[in-house]
Amino acid sequence: RTNSTYMQQVPLLGNWSVPSWLPKATLHPSDAYTVKVKGGWKMDEADKSAVEHFRRVYFSMCVQADELIGRILEALKVGGSRGQPYIIFLSDHGEHALEHRQTGKNSMLEASSRVPLVIAGPGVPKNAR
Repeated sequence: RTNSTYMQQVPLLGNWSVPSWLPKATLHPSDAYTVKVKGGWKMDEADKSAVEHFRRVYFSMCVQADELIGRILEALKVGGSRGQPYIIFLSDHGEHALEHRQTGKNSMLEASSRVPLVIAGPGVPKNAR
């Protein structure tokens, strides 16, 4: 599979193609500094199609990760051990995907600090939060 395989699975984002950014004057000084250091201060002036493309690339990586996890789970099932192991999935940080004019991590905003944590296995209740 290629990157375009996953990109084709991410539809155009429509109303979500460009995040709603807060006015720069209202940003916390730490967030304003981070945006400037990461080169996002002029993001408001960026070509909207480039912003959407950037976000779709990130979402296509999520699609790829989902497929790869599915392949691991299928291999466990085929190998006969699907019901026995504990499956733990987590990330070390989130991704802004240009929310708050930022990429990557380096902030305490939800997009960066709220990370996925999924645990499944014997004795773990399904759909529990």
